[in-house]
Amino acid sequence: MAGPNSPAFWRFRGIQSSLELADAGFKVYLLDEGPAIGGVVAMLDKTFPTNDCSMCILSPKLVGAGRRQNIELENYSELLGLEGEPWAVQGEDTPEAALRPAR
Repeated sequence: MAGPNSPAFWRFRGIQSSLELADAGFKVYLLDEGPAIGGVVAMLDKTFPTNDCSMCILSPKLVGAGRRQNIELENYSELLGLEGEPWAVQGEDTPEAALRPAR
């Protein structure tokens, strides 16, 4: 399994976290610097330790992220900053994100 310093580790967990938050009713913005979510994980043939096909694991999550109404995909994007109070109720100091196209 990829360690916490691996981009593959965080990309896969970012998709899963987005799905869980969206299912809980939160609005989620899923950012990726590249043209599509999934990154390196989508390029792997097999995963360790089960030797499963990586796309067999990742495909349902990609489809789910694309279909959820509470998930907004932002490709070629980079988060510049986030202002506001964490867990603010909609309308009361709702956090504002500053985005820019990824380099």
